[in-house]
Amino acid sequence: MEDYFLVVYWEQRGAGRSYHGDIARESMTIEQIEQDLDELVDLVRNRFGKERVILLGHS
Repeated sequence: MEDYFLVVYWEQRGAGRSYHGDIARESMTIEQIEQDLDELVDLVRNRFGKERVILLGHS
């Protein structure tokens, strides 16, 4: 996919490489994760001048 698209790897707050013991557990809510994702999509759209962003998730 990286040959044809801009690929952004994102890990949710407090997961994987974004884990840090100082992250407040109260900040790890569905609402906060949705807000984080909205901010990420806006950042990618603005930085790269794209109108559409396609999300692919896996676990």
